[in-house]
Amino acid sequence: MKILQGRKNSIVEVVPYFMAAMVAVGLKYHYSRAGSDDLLWILRPTADVVGWISGLSFIYDPSAGFVNMGRGIAIAPACSGVNFLIIAYVMSFFSFAGHYNRMERWLWLAVTLCCAYFLTIGVNSIRIFLSIESIAHGIHLGWLTPERIHRIEGVVVYFFFLTLYYLGMKWLTKFYDTRKGMTGGIRQERKTFAFIGMGPFFWYLLVALVVPVLTGNYREQGGRFIEHGVVVVVSCALVLCLLHGIRRFLWPMTKARIGEACKP
Repeated sequence: MKILQGRKNSIVEVVPYFMAAMVAVGLKYHYSRAGSDDLLWILRPTADVVGWISGLSFIYDPSAGFVNMGRGIAIAPACSGVNFLIIAYVMSFFSFAGHYNRMERWLWLAVTLCCAYFLTIGVNSIRIFLSIESIAHGIHLGWLTPERIHRIEGVVVYFFFLTLYYLGMKWLTKFYDTRKGMTGGIRQERKTFAFIGMGPFFWYLLVALVVPVLTGNYREQGGRFIEHGVVVVVSCALVLCLLHGIRRFLWPMTKARIGEACKP
């Protein structure tokens, strides 16, 4: 009986993880076959935020997404940010679900999915706005064509905010552990931004590069997939170096100046 009960408890413990994985797979499957109408749940709010930031107006075209005819801009299904949503969701759920009990994991599943959705709308809107400005100002040089700059901007913006999001979820879990009186695990970790960024780096590479290789979808891009992989790795590494520099040099200086300013 004890063995059977133990197996039952183990299965129950695994169910939220299984459901989280199924949600991610379902989103990926939906996105791979979706048109503009199917993605209105994320395209419309993204177009609204981009319009608010840029001052541009977008109209809906079922065949292209949300377009601005005057500037020749289209927020199409490929610009929806669903892949980023999946990365943010699986990263935040699987990285910290172990800090919650069985029932709390179900709530954590819903919380991380909602947070990933709103994060995606905000971050993707920033990415699209920067792309609009880059094109408007004709930013390109030699090998750095507008298309490559667009890709680099996307990776840098996505990964930068993904790392900040990870830190936010880490802080939230740390706060929760503190309230529960836990002394181990995440509460005792003292890491640099760069080392913390390895978590987001793993999840970004997993969804952006490893999954397409495993499913064979990389063949659709041909040689461009190799270039895309190099851009992803190098861009993420540069962001990690930037965050490490902020943590190592800029933050101590800022904290010291704040301390001096607060002295009576």
